[in-house]
Amino acid sequence: MRKRMMTILLCSLLAMAVIGFAAPADVFACSCAAPPSVQSEMNRKTAIFAGKVKDVKQPGKIGFAQSSADPVRVTFEVTTVWKGQVASTTEVYTAMSSASCGYTGFAVNQSYLVSAYGTSDRLETGMCEMTKPLSAASLELAELGTGQAPDPSKAVAEGSYIVPAVAAVSVLVLAAAAALFVMSRRRRT
Repeated sequence: MRKRMMTILLCSLLAMAVIGFAAPADVFACSCAAPPSVQSEMNRKTAIFAGKVKDVKQPGKIGFAQSSADPVRVTFEVTTVWKGQVASTTEVYTAMSSASCGYTGFAVNQSYLVSAYGTSDRLETGMCEMTKPLSAASLELAELGTGQAPDPSKAVAEGSYIVPAVAAVSVLVLAAAAALFVMSRRRRT
C-alpha cells in the first residue's frame, strides 16, 4: 500500500511539473471582421468617451503563470462623453495581448477615443472596438458631434484580477499530493 501511495504522489508531482513548465505554443484567437461603424457602436456599447491615459497597470504574474487574456487596467482622465455615465477619472480594462483581442496601443499621456462594453463600474474594450488614438479618429469624432462633460459625481471603482486557471489547478494538485502523503504516513504508523 505504501508503494502505491508513493507512486500516486510521484505521479501527481510529475503531472504538476509538466503543467507548470510546459511552454504552450502561441495561439492567436482574435480577428476582427470589419471596423465598426459609429452608429453600431452607439447602439451596442455601454460607454463612448475621449480621454487622456493617466496610468496603465499590467496584471501581476501569479507564480509562473500568465495569460494573454489577463486584464490590463487603464486609467483615463475623461474629457468628453458621448454615451454612458462616465466619471472624470475612469478605468477601462482590456486583455493584455492582441492575441486575446486586447487593445495594446495605450500609452500614458496620450489621448484616445474609447468605445467600451460591460457595466458602468467595469468597462472593457478591445482591438475590435472603435477604440483608437484621438489623433486618428477625426471621422468618428465628426460623426459623434460635440458630446458632453464627464459626470463629476461618479467615482472610480477598483477592479480585481482574475486568478489564472493554471495557478488554481497547481494549488489543487499540491493539496491532493500533500493529503496523499499524510495518509500514507498515518497508515505506516
